[in-house]
Amino acid sequence: MKSRARDILLYLLLLLASCSMEMGGGASDTETGGIAVIGQILDSLGNGSEQVKVTLVPFKHNPVKDSAIPDSLTVVTDSNGLYSIGVKFSGNFNIEAVHLVSGDRVLIKGITIGKDTIILNPDTLRVTNSLEVIIPDSLKDREGYGFIRGTTGYRNFSAGAKSVCIDSIPIGLVEDIFLETKSGPHYQLLITDSVTIDEIGETTIGAGLIKTLYSIVVASSSFKNIKSIKKENSNTLWVGNDGGELFRYRATENEWQVYNFFGYVIYQIDIDQEGLLWLASSNGLYSFNGSNFSSHHTMAGQNIYQDVKSINVDQNNTKWVVFDQWVFYGDKDNWKKKQYSLPNGTSSYRDILIDKSGRIWIGTFGNGLTIDYGSHFSLYTKDNSDLPSDTIYTIKEDNSGVIWLGTANGIAKVEDSINNVTIYSNSNGSINFDKITYLEFDDSDNLWFIGDSSTVVNFNESDEYTSEFLFDKNLRIENIQSSESGALFIGGYGAGLLKFKTW
Repeated sequence: MKSRARDILLYLLLLLASCSMEMGGGASDTETGGIAVIGQILDSLGNGSEQVKVTLVPFKHNPVKDSAIPDSLTVVTDSNGLYSIGVKFSGNFNIEAVHLVSGDRVLIKGITIGKDTIILNPDTLRVTNSLEVIIPDSLKDREGYGFIRGTTGYRNFSAGAKSVCIDSIPIGLVEDIFLETKSGPHYQLLITDSVTIDEIGETTIGAGLIKTLYSIVVASSSFKNIKSIKKENSNTLWVGNDGGELFRYRATENEWQVYNFFGYVIYQIDIDQEGLLWLASSNGLYSFNGSNFSSHHTMAGQNIYQDVKSINVDQNNTKWVVFDQWVFYGDKDNWKKKQYSLPNGTSSYRDILIDKSGRIWIGTFGNGLTIDYGSHFSLYTKDNSDLPSDTIYTIKEDNSGVIWLGTANGIAKVEDSINNVTIYSNSNGSINFDKITYLEFDDSDNLWFIGDSSTVVNFNESDEYTSEFLFDKNLRIENIQSSESGALFIGGYGAGLLKFKTW
């Protein structure tokens, strides 16, 4: 029967090639350039099913937050169960189909539309059932809604509700189930990446089943405690652990290579313009040329074997090295020392950034932020500036030159000068976290951060909107590295190395 259905689809394609056929929603193939999504919906007996409403839904669609689906992307099947939807733009979509009489449904996911008409294999309507989602404690005082990403349906829940029931879900595997708040700053929780909806009895998932879209890249005891991750290019990733090992991963070959690093912890990795790796370690600074390690313990006349807190290669290929008490800059065996003073002679440097204009930003643990303007430097604390905390864990610059600080009391966004600071924190209700230990911008300049060591958060500032991805509370997530494939590599204590899908 399905073979016959496929023959009907092929016949329809030939018909499209020989004449001008009216597309769904009133669009013609002239208006759409001949691009269409063509398919057939079958009933449980394998026959073409008429009176089925078929909608092309953007893959990431949020039915409350996003605009309504245009009428042109919805059609009703004919007597053979056939449909054709004219498309004026490319992208990734789902097909949502519902029988107008019985209510049976089918969800077809992952349709990529480019420049050519697409013929889909026939798919079969399924009976539906309900999914009860237990609302986690973090959302119990908020109004919101539950939804399946890439569909048009959702169900509201009120403040104080214990659960929300999402009904009319076709039986079988369902992916990307979310809860989201409605008012104030928006929060979105991925409850589960997938669940199987049974035909008999209601399916229930709850806070205890909250999980993320991650997989352990390497199942090895060596990967238990990851301290540093650095992407060299689209094919090569470098990983350092707390057990004295440096790992190289080549994606094309799916190949891992391990290098013994004398038992020292690798806190941070950066790569210079010649492809040389620079390692901030528990025994001072090292470089690595792909075969051999070189130590750089002598700097400006000092022999230093202490923890390197941060290593940063700037746009001029100068290496900036931060110890707990000192800041050095230079290359290989030619180093100079930067002299900065902190209150009461204390020193507790943590991170360093050289921005696009050449300013040097140095974060400390408990002593504020030092900015070196070239002609002079200034120390800023929460007492003499709008900084939310004197502890600065991480510093990043986005594509537009804005500086972002991860602090012990939220995120500080610094535009133009230290006098223009915007704070996002749990204290002012704009995000759910105070302690922000790591910031990362992905290849699309989207901001990701680590909140309270166990949650990875995607932050959309324009909408004051976050997507929170919760990890096991026993894990301590420490670093994030983006990849061109739309994924994040995440590492930490007890977490191993995780590859995280970001759609």
